[in-house]
Amino acid sequence: MNTIVLPEPQSRRRRRTHSPEFKAKLIAACRQPGVSMASVALAHQLNANLLRKWVNDYERKQSQTGLPQPAGISPLEEPVSLPTFVPVAVQPTAPEESEPIRIELMRGQTQIKVSWPVSQAEMCLHVLRELMR
Repeated sequence: MNTIVLPEPQSRRRRRTHSPEFKAKLIAACRQPGVSMASVALAHQLNANLLRKWVNDYERKQSQTGLPQPAGISPLEEPVSLPTFVPVAVQPTAPEESEPIRIELMRGQTQIKVSWPVSQAEMCLHVLRELMR
């Protein structure tokens, strides 16, 4: 006699379907200046990649067939110009006279004071390394 009770098979999760009006509303929201697609997707409990796919599909179809704009989307009157690089000539400047590097070393009764020009800072570093050995 079999006494094991098997659970009933769970119904499969169904894919959600969205109306064309809903998609057009979200596409219009995403195409507004300064709007994040991720924030629109989160607000409507959608995956941002799915929404990005809808927008891409819409833009591709628009460019191929010239479909009318969904409600709330106005076509751009002028093409958007991208920023361009503008070369700027920079004149080299003379190094500013600044305070010299001042170092005071004390070892026992011996005291050494060193004043080194900033322009020779790398050489100062080498001398200090040798002194510290």
